[in-house]
Amino acid sequence: MNNTVFLRVNGRDWGGWTSVRISAGIDRIARDFNVSITRQWPGGEDVPPVKNGDAVEVLIGDDLVITGWVEALPLRYDAQTIMTGIVGRSKTADLIDCSASPAQHNGKNLFLIASALARPFGVDVVDAGAPAAAVIEAQPEHGETVVDCLNRLLGQAQALAYDDERGRLVLGRPGSMKAATALVLGENILSCDTERSVR
Repeated sequence: MNNTVFLRVNGRDWGGWTSVRISAGIDRIARDFNVSITRQWPGGEDVPPVKNGDAVEVLIGDDLVITGWVEALPLRYDAQTIMTGIVGRSKTADLIDCSASPAQHNGKNLFLIASALARPFGVDVVDAGAPAAAVIEAQPEHGETVVDCLNRLLGQAQALAYDDERGRLVLGRPGSMKAATALVLGENILSCDTERSVR
């Protein structure tokens, strides 16, 4: 199994990271990543020519896990070393950060409304078992983000929204899909930390 993490930016793959963090979950609309590399001062190899706003794909081996945007390029250094990094999120992050276009959505189902809300940001919506019944009324409030508007609708429809590896918004119901892979400690579960408390 190849667990090497690569970032594909501007048609070129970048690897060799000394620190990697990739986060995803069904309770989140946007996956995120943070990678960094530390070198001896003054540098040696090329620093990736990456800019904030560049399109990025994050791969673990041959598996695509995030399609999104570069959002930050942290740089830290001292007298001996320099650390450069790349931070970003899924394309669906625009739905978290940006206001929804004002429009009245009556008599449409969740998929059609979500598609209309996501369209201005170039985010595709995937129906993975979203309720087909019409939502009574949906109108974004002034200045309301797309995600805030969607969260109200998701509660009404008893549905979930999350992103996929291609940066698309996925709509579904709890239990509408089954995992294809068994969870096995030591193989795909590497660590666990839990608190067994009465609080």
